[in-house]
Amino acid sequence: MDSMTKTLILVASLTSLFLLTNSVPSTRPIDIVHHNIRTDLLNFCEHTTNPSLCAQTIQPHINHLGDLDPFKALEIEAQATLNETKKTISIINELFAENNLNKSLMDAIKICKKQYRNIVDAIRETKDAIAEHDLIEAKFKFSAVISYQSTCKDAFEDVECPFAKYSETIFNLGGNTLDIIADLQKIMAPQEPTPTVASTSSQSSSTSVNVIGTIS
Repeated sequence: MDSMTKTLILVASLTSLFLLTNSVPSTRPIDIVHHNIRTDLLNFCEHTTNPSLCAQTIQPHINHLGDLDPFKALEIEAQATLNETKKTISIINELFAENNLNKSLMDAIKICKKQYRNIVDAIRETKDAIAEHDLIEAKFKFSAVISYQSTCKDAFEDVECPFAKYSETIFNLGGNTLDIIADLQKIMAPQEPTPTVASTSSQSSSTSVNVIGTIS
């Protein structure tokens, strides 16, 4: 084999080795940030009244999103409370239409019929405040939801509530909503500046005095 042939074989071998080496993915570790929306959601709901219900109601609406928008999540939880309230109102209306209920039960249902209408109005006003990112107004309006729900619940002190399960869900969803509002208020609260101590030196004869704050 002449020298020219040996050179060509060597070049071909080196070329093949180069192509093979560069066609195989490198095993060198690469820094990749994986965004886990479910973990974000669990952390978001961690301190609410009912964390599992919080995650359960919000997750179906954010699977297609890349990030968890806290105001969007708050709106979803408020809407979930409204949806459950409307279901309960349907049950109340059906019961109210019956003629064979005893007086105690009918009196309780009448109270709840009014309270649940108030809940709907309070949630709608809350959603308007959320849309404006007005957390103070949202908290004020939504606090009434729990109050109205409690008034209805108290009406059934002497008789079994036919929609107790729905009432409990509304309480938990309402608690979650208020907890989210409270957390957002903490996050968005302006940070108070760290107080600084002003020190001035005043010479009087040979005595040095440090003055802190305001002297009247």
